[in-house]
Amino acid sequence: MRVVLYAISTPHTAELVETIRRLGWELAAAVRNVDEGEVPDDLTAVLGPDELTPELTTVPFAVPQTGPAARRAAAADARRHGFSQMATIVDPSASVAATVQLGSGAYVGAGAVVGARTELGEGALVNRSASLAHHVVLGDYATMGPAAVLAGLARVQDGAFIGAGAVLAPEVRVGEGAVVGAGAVVIRDVPAGVTVVGNPARQL
Repeated sequence: MRVVLYAISTPHTAELVETIRRLGWELAAAVRNVDEGEVPDDLTAVLGPDELTPELTTVPFAVPQTGPAARRAAAADARRHGFSQMATIVDPSASVAATVQLGSGAYVGAGAVVGARTELGEGALVNRSASLAHHVVLGDYATMGPAAVLAGLARVQDGAFIGAGAVLAPEVRVGEGAVVGAGAVVIRDVPAGVTVVGNPARQL
């Protein structure tokens, strides 16, 4: 399997590179589409978008950006430059139930656990050691931070961000574009577009 990493100016690129290596895949290219930001020192074949060849754009691409809006924008930029297929990547150390539905471009990081009948949307990101129980929905381009926990039947809508170590109680819903702060304990639904922090979580 070959894969191209697109929009690599983020420290999280290193996580996807390690997963690709553990899977035994080939990193066909790494595309830096903006001038600012950090690029891992050990990356080879770093290209700008204008250096892409028609052959490379036939390879599935993955976006390492952690922020939902940044990841969605980078995926759109990759498509503008000729890519069409997003790579779905699951670290070999992750535990993913056979009944999980993985959307195009979803990434499940090292040590993560994804329970039965869970759905991950397009571009969804499950960071290292995060845990999703049964029948969870993680929407398109939603992000789970490291060691975050979603209890059974939790719903995280498109573009929402769940911070590191946060916990969602069973059946809690987090609205589109909302942010749950690191370490927050969410026992009630979170409206779209708001930020909640603390234990129990309260809106800022």
